[in-house]
Amino acid sequence: MTWVAVAAVAVLIAASAIYFFGIRWRLMARHGRLQVPCDEVIRLSAGEHVVYYEDAERWRYSETPRVGDGFSVLVSEAEGGRRIDLESPPSPTPTKISGRNRIPYALLRLPRAGSYRITAEIRAGASKPHVTFG
Repeated sequence: MTWVAVAAVAVLIAASAIYFFGIRWRLMARHGRLQVPCDEVIRLSAGEHVVYYEDAERWRYSETPRVGDGFSVLVSEAEGGRRIDLESPPSPTPTKISGRNRIPYALLRLPRAGSYRITAEIRAGASKPHVTFG
């Protein structure tokens, strides 16, 4: 009977690792990655999207990654140019994996699917900065 409990725990640990390091990471960037600085038009679905700041800065595991100096994102409709307001992210918890840091930057609520212009800037000095939408 002990082997059944050990096997169940092993399956639970494996499933958690697959979700945390695989599925969850891809969901954070399901609409792709844009290198910063950028002025791009992308297609986004209706609903809520978390806007993430991503970079390759080397932080110690005891340190909390932070958004690069001067990072800003502007989202507007591709047709008409109406600006879409960004809200505070639902969770400020950063993620570190494979030499990349992903930090929730804002929450974007879109009333309808369509093309949106993404303009992002950052001061010089960041290591491989990107903006992602999840």
